[in-house]
Amino acid sequence: MKMDFTYFSKLENDRFDSKPTRDTIDKIAAAMECTVEERNELLTAAGRVGEEFEEATKQAQAASNEKPILATLFRSLSQLSNETLEDIWQQVQTELDDGKPTKSKKK
Repeated sequence: MKMDFTYFSKLENDRFDSKPTRDTIDKIAAAMECTVEERNELLTAAGRVGEEFEEATKQAQAASNEKPILATLFRSLSQLSNETLEDIWQQVQTELDDGKPTKSKKK
């Protein structure tokens, strides 16, 4: 894999001003012979989203002329506490399991 040693050093020591590109992460994952799950973990650790989420966001945006809600939601979730994320996750799971919407809790 052709990448500069200093690039790897910066990557390992989290000394970047920007996130590594998806292409870079893909090259690293390929060199490490990662599974799809491991590759997605690398993408997440690098601050990138997996292809499945990216594709879902594109489809939602194409289906609507409105603001891309999935991308906005994803960016917003990163600012919430783990406790709040757990509450949201439980609410989502309940809705998916029951097949019906749940009411939002107002704080």
